[in-house]
Amino acid sequence: MQKLTSIPFSRVPKMEFRAVVTGVVAIVAKYNPQALHLDGSYNLVVQSVPLLKNLRNVYKSHPKTIKLITLRNQRKNLMAAIQTQVKAAKKVGLDAHAAELELVIPFIEEYLGKILDENSVKQSERIHLMLDALEANQSFTDAFEVLGLTLYAAQLKTVQQEIDSTFDTRNTIRSNRPRMKTNEVKLALAETLVDLLNDIEITSKKYPALDYMPLINELNEFLTPFLATIKAKSTRNKNAKEAKNATDATAASTEKVA
Repeated sequence: MQKLTSIPFSRVPKMEFRAVVTGVVAIVAKYNPQALHLDGSYNLVVQSVPLLKNLRNVYKSHPKTIKLITLRNQRKNLMAAIQTQVKAAKKVGLDAHAAELELVIPFIEEYLGKILDENSVKQSERIHLMLDALEANQSFTDAFEVLGLTLYAAQLKTVQQEIDSTFDTRNTIRSNRPRMKTNEVKLALAETLVDLLNDIEITSKKYPALDYMPLINELNEFLTPFLATIKAKSTRNKNAKEAKNATDATAASTEKVA
């Protein structure tokens, strides 16, 4: 007797998993599971089908995320404008601005120096510290005014406040999303599917007078493409890992030679 295709159901991609479950259920239903003494394991799968409603597509980028990207680019441009303005004033070297530059250059370096190497959260913190320090010291405020930096600083403050507000709003919305239970759902249903397929093989031997071959053939026809997809993905992952290991080994060898 032909054997059933063995498939690791838990490795079926999430967005194909529903099709696998409903397909197996529909095929077994066609052959009267009760007459084939499969109703026990078949009913367990059917009872688990409502779990599929917990499988959701991957959340797409939130509109607030797109807005955050735009605001962070604006912030980056403003920081660059401030640094460029200071460099220009330093290059010109006007004696009238020497005192202001002496204050502002180390100030800008402290708060904006290599800031783009930081993640966005750390950038926000450094901006807040800079703006607080600027507002707390009239000498810095006056120096910014003389060097033409006040408008940039004011706009930077506005953009930073909008970043903070947008970030908080997005996180609140995300936290209220229903938690996806992909792994739990797939594991629970995979177990019932495996039990059903095992039951078909065992029961077909217990009742040799009954013809299970049409059911087995149709299930194999249905499941084989899914198994092929899983194997192909596994091969791609293996090849990618081997290629990475080879690249890492070559890099390490080059470093030793150097």
